[in-house]
Amino acid sequence: MSPASPISYATSADGVRIAWRAEGEGPSLLFAPPWPVTMASGSPWPRIVTSTFGGRVIYFDRRGFGNSQANVEHSPERYADDLEAVADAAGLTEIVIYAAAAGCFESLLLAARTSRVTRILLAEPILSGSEWRLRPETRSILSLLDQDVTTFWRVMGQYAAGWGKNIGALAGTAPVATSNPGDIRALFDALGSCELAGVAPLVSAECLIIHNTGDSLVPHPHSAELARLLPNARLLLFSSPDRWAQDSAVADESRMFFGGENVPPPPRRDAEPLAPGCVAGLSARETQVLSLIAAGKSNREIADTLVISRSTVATHIHHILEKAGVSNRAAATAWAIRHGLAASRP
Repeated sequence: MSPASPISYATSADGVRIAWRAEGEGPSLLFAPPWPVTMASGSPWPRIVTSTFGGRVIYFDRRGFGNSQANVEHSPERYADDLEAVADAAGLTEIVIYAAAAGCFESLLLAARTSRVTRILLAEPILSGSEWRLRPETRSILSLLDQDVTTFWRVMGQYAAGWGKNIGALAGTAPVATSNPGDIRALFDALGSCELAGVAPLVSAECLIIHNTGDSLVPHPHSAELARLLPNARLLLFSSPDRWAQDSAVADESRMFFGGENVPPPPRRDAEPLAPGCVAGLSARETQVLSLIAAGKSNREIADTLVISRSTVATHIHHILEKAGVSNRAAATAWAIRHGLAASRP
């Protein structure tokens, strides 16, 4: 990979200067970071992003943070403006985005505005900012701003990594020196006003949602509901005790998603072939799962029967609903009966 380019500046719609830089060469990807990640914060995200995308990655600092202009207006609409301004400054005609947590808000807002956004990978999106903003731990962390900004940042880093986990580079002081309480509070308020339920149906971009069900900070039902609302979305659930860990199957599917139709699909997580005479492209495992759904089994019972994790069951069910063109388990059961799959046994 080529070295990082020098920091450049994009001018957003309201005149605010947004710092950005690019790393690598080839097709371009715009990274929409979770808060409070900045280009100088030493977060694990560059490693995660480059493990799934081998081209040119564009990073930026949110308004009010890092090298971007401080003491500015904050709102979800302004964040979407900033994302588009960085894309314009980086010379992107087609916008492909890797968005993480809070970065999913502005990415979907921008995608609802313009067809220039063609693909978005959404890592652990938050569906409702107000729900997140009202959590007791969020309110407690924000209250630390009244005492000491350095303590606030350290607790925020621990919150982001997971309570009791090693926060590594997030323990550094880089973000502390490049932010102020006013912008932090304004950002909290802006994120608290973000609601994706009304935005998602307007997004035509192809979306891949990945969610670590082992992460207690962002409940995976948020991702399941968002996948239902987005017209062109696929949900991939996995489980890891490390919030930022992704197994090889997740990385493979992410690479395929960014690589387009000419990249051969990776093997499924359970390496199952398509079932002989399969219906609607269901694999042998998906056919087994569907037969158990039709038998009235819960996700836990299906997992116990097939000796797989419940998160894997949830991923199979999402794929089954998508392939069958139905929206719930009852409809899937009726579909299985119509296609002669309800009586099959694992």
